Amino acid sequence: MYATATESQTGLKTVGYAGMKPDGTIFMRVRSREFNSLQRPLVFCAPGDDNYVQVFAHLGSLMPGQTEPISGF
Repeated sequence: MYATATESQTGLKTVGYAGMKPDGTIFMRVRSREFNSLQRPLVFCAPGDDNYVQVFAHLGSLMPGQTEPISGF
């Protein structure tokens, strides 16, 4: 699986992490008040999806094979 930095390593308050698959699909595991820490949903956003450009812009310079912490929206 992909390695990700923790909050203590980055000094940022994060809501989860995001990564990019080789085909450009973004996946995100985010914290939610509706789920406990063992049930964090995994969300996928593929190129061409309605929100792809907005999600990609928020994440910054995410590249295939890379994983980054997600700051709050």
